[in-house]
Order: sequence, then C-alpha cells, then structure tokens
Amino acid sequence: MGLGQNAPLVAVALLGIAVAWALGYNEGTVLLVSSYSADEVASARGKGEFFLVCGQVIGSLLAGSVIEFLGWRTMLAILTLLFVLTSGIAINSRKAIA
Repeated sequence: MGLGQNAPLVAVALLGIAVAWALGYNEGTVLLVSSYSADEVASARGKGEFFLVCGQVIGSLLAGSVIEFLGWRTMLAILTLLFVLTSGIAINSRKAIA
C-alpha cells in the first residue's frame, strides 16, 4: 500500500482541505464585502456566492478527469508549484505594502 492510501492519512488530508477551505472562504468574503460600499454589499455578495458555487461545480465535475489524465504525482507537482508561486506573490505584496 502506497503512502496516502490508508484511512488516517486520507482523514488528515481531508481535514487540512476543510480548514484551508474555511479560512479561504471567510477571507474571500471579507475582502469582497470590504471592496464595496454599504449599498452595494448585498448585490456583490450574492454575485460572489454565485460564482463561488459555479466554480465548485466545475471543479467537482473536472476533478476526477484531471487526476485520471495527469495522475497524482503530476497534480502534486503542479499544486506545489502553485503554492510556491502564490506564497512568493503574497510575500512580495506584503513587503510592498509595508
């Protein structure tokens, strides 16, 4: 049995995904709401929720096909690269703000 194919590791991975999703969702909502005036918040939040759900549906429908096509190792490499790139952008933007 390979690494990541047993129940405890899958449970920990799912927990990590859930925590990351919750933090990202909350921060995204705060950023969206703070970007608009008080009169526009309700409309902007509704549109934001709509696009969020559309993204979830598309991601759910494509996830199996993408993993089947690329494989887990390639997906892990791509996600690691994206993580490093976004971390670098976040660090540089914080330095620019400060």
